[in-house]
Amino acid sequence: MVSNRQSRTIADLERTVRAIATEFKTDSVFIIGSQAILLGWPEAPLAMKVSPEIDAFPGNAKIWETQEKAKHPGENPEASEHINALFGEGSRFHETHGFYIDGVDENTAMLPTGRHEHSFAGSRSKTALSLQLHRVRRISLSPSSPASTRKIGSSSKPSMR
Repeated sequence: MVSNRQSRTIADLERTVRAIATEFKTDSVFIIGSQAILLGWPEAPLAMKVSPEIDAFPGNAKIWETQEKAKHPGENPEASEHINALFGEGSRFHETHGFYIDGVDENTAMLPTGRHEHSFAGSRSKTALSLQLHRVRRISLSPSSPASTRKIGSSSKPSMR
């Protein structure tokens, strides 16, 4: 039998978005992989929510990497590796929250053309964008309101690499 501790929840997605948005100083976080379904279907069957991880990357990953390279010219920083070091398997985050964040990048899944048009820069809320059920969905997290989801655009079926 699957325990609820092994299944992901919308609260886990919110925690993921907050962690990445704070670390990378961004307003948009992409959630991909199996747990992205939670944005559009938080009540999905338990068997669909079982995973020890949430795959995610910050909307400003390339900008962050460029800025970090300028600070440390001898290194080749990758946002996905930074996520894995801070929030990945075996991290303090994993031990504390019972799941880990798998740092991925925009090449993990082919995103729809114009995906950057779906982010909402300049807002005080953090936005999680996900590819699931052939649509892009967003979850806004603001300190004063609960999470809400809505469809923000359709795309062709995403291809996975």
